[in-house]
Amino acid sequence: MNRRLYKSMCAMLGCTMLSVSAAAVPSTGPATRPAREVRAEVAATSNQIGESLKGGLKSLATEESRKEIAPAAVPLLQKFRGQLHELAMVDPEFKSQGNSQILMADTILAALGDDSGSAELALSAKGAGEDALFAAGGQLFVRWLHTSEDAAKQAAVLDDLEALAKANDMSQSIAQYASMMASIGGANEANEQRASAVTQSQRANFANKLKNMEGKPLTIAGVMVDGKPFTSADWRGKVILVDFWATWCGPCMASLPELKKTYANWHDKGLEVVGISCDKSTDALTGFLAQNPDMPWPQLFDRDNPGWHALARDYGVEGIPTMFLIDRKGILRSIEARENHETLIPQLLEEKGND
Repeated sequence: MNRRLYKSMCAMLGCTMLSVSAAAVPSTGPATRPAREVRAEVAATSNQIGESLKGGLKSLATEESRKEIAPAAVPLLQKFRGQLHELAMVDPEFKSQGNSQILMADTILAALGDDSGSAELALSAKGAGEDALFAAGGQLFVRWLHTSEDAAKQAAVLDDLEALAKANDMSQSIAQYASMMASIGGANEANEQRASAVTQSQRANFANKLKNMEGKPLTIAGVMVDGKPFTSADWRGKVILVDFWATWCGPCMASLPELKKTYANWHDKGLEVVGISCDKSTDALTGFLAQNPDMPWPQLFDRDNPGWHALARDYGVEGIPTMFLIDRKGILRSIEARENHETLIPQLLEEKGND
């Protein structure tokens, strides 16, 4: 549910999904209602917010439009934030991922002139990790909106954005907010181009990090969904297909029949598969695996921190499905195995390894 919720929030703003590893969301009082009831209210309020932000991201672009939508949107966003805090109390899995949704609400509130949103962003920006970068990016985005008529002040925002990006050159949050700035438009064309350049630079960093991994040894290690440890070092001499995926991912589901066929065709000849699940719900993953017994390969999943897997973040994987291929000697041969595994797997199986 929380993945769809966050997706709907982003749809209001015309942005794409962020992959934020969130800290625990603070509680606001004793939990008295079932999670199902709170989730229903959250979804209803999210829809109402979408209706109040009539123009999506563009509705925040000018002071005039912000003043027009604020009377209806601000109370809804404040209500939404409270509901998210309550949901974090009654749904442990949502609690581990809830800050990203709350910070997005705080960003919109701050953009609409609400002091509580600004205060929450400032507090979160003093923290650490991707949450703090998300909040800092939100602050810069609000400044960008509020200086839309002043090219010089907006250029100062970009100075701070570029400095933050330089210090955190693998942050998806910074890339996202830079993209939003460019999308909504700047005070002049030069500012728009600078914002776009930050987005392109950050995304190039992800791509370069991945590309630089090719041709080098790679061991995949983590905890499986059943809590047992896993390391691909135990598969010495095997060809290994690494699948970054999630049950909520439409393209992942669409490619799954082919992956099952690939495993069935080549497993006896030396192919192993390991899944790295970016699911945000343990139940969603385990339920799906129970319904698909023809997926016998290990699934890495962090029950304590569901969502975008730490290995995906560490390797610079921006989107799923993504597949790696590791050869018999443990060398990463392809970071684009989703496109070339059908031809590359038989080639790698023919190569001599260390078995």
